[in-house]
Amino acid sequence: AGAEASHQSEPTKGDIPVGVIETNPNQPRKHFDPDELAKLRQSIQEHGLLQPVLVRPKGERFQLIAGERRLRAAIDAGLENIPVHIVNFDDQKTMEAALVENVQRSDLNPIEKAQGFKDYLGRFQMTHDELAKRLGMGRPTITNLVALLELPAEVQDAVRSGQITTGHAKAI
Repeated sequence: AGAEASHQSEPTKGDIPVGVIETNPNQPRKHFDPDELAKLRQSIQEHGLLQPVLVRPKGERFQLIAGERRLRAAIDAGLENIPVHIVNFDDQKTMEAALVENVQRSDLNPIEKAQGFKDYLGRFQMTHDELAKRLGMGRPTITNLVALLELPAEVQDAVRSGQITTGHAKAI
């Protein structure tokens, strides 16, 4: 019922202080490229933050759902307030939104995607097929990525850094 309720109300839009936004501990992205953050910071300094971040109420504060790069760059740019969309998502919907945001934008490396999928599957007791349907992806994509986590750590590191492709990793 919680996920259904989150669809019933439209997001609230507005500006809030960056100091009341907490990052999401379940954020699938673990690596933030310093050069990309610097470019985004410069763009924000010149043009402002053009795309709001997505947050949900968390007591007297807010938890970030999507837009951690934008939040980090905005803070680095010295912004005190940023535009937000406030939604009432439960934990499951929050994790889905974070996965979709990052997967659709190709921002995650294959190992981060795999770990995000695995964490979601374990936490919400879903099958690969159910997750694929919820994210609008093919089940083999989910299964193949999650299988990467069974590879030795050094192979995962090579995939993470782009030294080898997921295809090469599966062959190993």
